[in-house]
Amino acid sequence: MRSSTFSSSTYIFAVLAIVVAGLAGIELAVRKMPSVYCKAELDQLYGCSNFRPIKHYLGGTTDRVLLGDSRLEYMVDYKGFEDYSIPALVPSEILKVTEYLTSTRQINHALIGIGAHYFQDKTRTRTWDVIPDTTFDRQLFPWPVFAFEPALTSGLRQYLWDSAFNRKLPTVAGRKMLTDKGLDEHDRLRQQANRAKGEASGLEKLWWQEYPLVLEPHKWELSSQRARNERAGRRFRFFYPRQNYRNIDEHDSLVALFDLIDEKGIDACFFSFPYAEEFLAAVENPKYPLYREVEIYIRELVEARGFRYIDADELDFGLTTHHFRDGDHLLKPVIEALTPAVVDSCFPDIPAK
Repeated sequence: MRSSTFSSSTYIFAVLAIVVAGLAGIELAVRKMPSVYCKAELDQLYGCSNFRPIKHYLGGTTDRVLLGDSRLEYMVDYKGFEDYSIPALVPSEILKVTEYLTSTRQINHALIGIGAHYFQDKTRTRTWDVIPDTTFDRQLFPWPVFAFEPALTSGLRQYLWDSAFNRKLPTVAGRKMLTDKGLDEHDRLRQQANRAKGEASGLEKLWWQEYPLVLEPHKWELSSQRARNERAGRRFRFFYPRQNYRNIDEHDSLVALFDLIDEKGIDACFFSFPYAEEFLAAVENPKYPLYREVEIYIRELVEARGFRYIDADELDFGLTTHHFRDGDHLLKPVIEALTPAVVDSCFPDIPAK
C-alpha cells in the first residue's frame, strides 16, 4: 500500500516537474524571441507594434514615464523618463497601461502625448488590437510571466523551429528583418555615424542639442509640395474627430485617466506635438473647424483638472519640412534630439537621475 502511494506521488511530482520545466522553457523562449516572429505570423509589419512595449511594461521599474502614441515614439531616456508609447494608442489603452503600471510600481511623473486625433472614428484607422482587452489580466504574480501573455507568444512555434535548425530570420512584407537587439544596435550605429559626420563636416546644428545632427533624407521633404498637401490632407481626414466627441468612449477614458492620475498623486504633463505646415494648414482650414475645436476643448479639460498642458506649436523649436517624416510625425533623429526640450518644458524643476 505504501509502495503504491509512493509511486503515485512520484508520478504526480514527475508530471508537475515536466509542466514547470515546459513553462520555464516557453518563458525563456518568449523573453528571447524577437518581435519579427509575431509580425511573420500575422504577415504584416504593424500588428505587432505592441510586442516590445508590453515586454517593457511587464519588466520596467522606472517611476517616470512617457505615455502616448507614435508621436512620442523614439523619445530617449532623459531625466529618468522611459518611453512607454505604442503607435496608434488611444485614451482607453493609455488608461489600461497606466492602471497596470500604477498597480505594480510607484509612478511619480508622467509626460503624456495628447491631441484631437484621440477622438477619431477608429473604424477608419485601426485594423488590429494595439493593446488586447486581456493584456495584463493574467499577471497575478509578484513578477511578470511573459508566457501568460498571448500578445507576446504569437510566432513562438516558428521561432522555436528556426532556432532548432539555425534558420535565418523570416522576411515580412518583403523586408529583411532584424532581431530586437540587432535593431537597437543598428539605430545606435546610425546615430553614432550621423554625429561623427556632423562633427566632421559642420552640417546642420539644431539649437536644442550640443552636437550637430545630420538628418537622413526622407521622402516627405523630397516629395513635391502638391504631394505633401495631398498626404497631409488625407491623414487629417483620417484622424478627424467624431461630431459627438463628448459622448464617446475615448472621451470617458480620458476623463478616467485624469481621475486615476489624481488618485495616484502623479505629477502629469500633457504635451501636444507639432505639425508640419501642410497638416497645420488643414487644421486651420475654416471648412473643417472641428479639429481645432477639439484641441481647444482638450486643453481646457486638462487645465481645468490642474494638469500642465504644453503645445509644441507655441514653442520655438525652429522646425521645418526638413524635420518631419509626414504631416504629424517628426523624424526619429529629430524626436530623439528634441526629447530634452520636451521634458524640460513639462518638468523644468525635476533633476536628472
